[in-house]
Amino acid sequence: YPGARDIFQLANEVLGYDLLKLCLDGPREKLDQTRHCQPAVMVSSLAALEQLKEERPNAIENCFATAGFSLGEISALVFAGALPFDKALRLVQIRAEAMQLASEQHT
Repeated sequence: YPGARDIFQLANEVLGYDLLKLCLDGPREKLDQTRHCQPAVMVSSLAALEQLKEERPNAIENCFATAGFSLGEISALVFAGALPFDKALRLVQIRAEAMQLASEQHT
């Protein structure tokens, strides 16, 4: 799916590491860290939408609303066109890093 691949390539540029490789090859302990997990969830969600767009374009064209909870809100904003992908991913990266640091301070 070219659209999904493009999403991951752009994510690599924004994040500074190969997110798809981390998702597919691990190590799982690294992917389980909030700093990596949250960007992976956002990018995977949007990549799935790109796949849906290629397989069933009418499903996307007929969509009139998006919603999400917590991290999903950011993905929904990107899908709706209200937030650019690169800016949203950078926001998620900063958010995830802050959450990771906060959790490490309290363990």
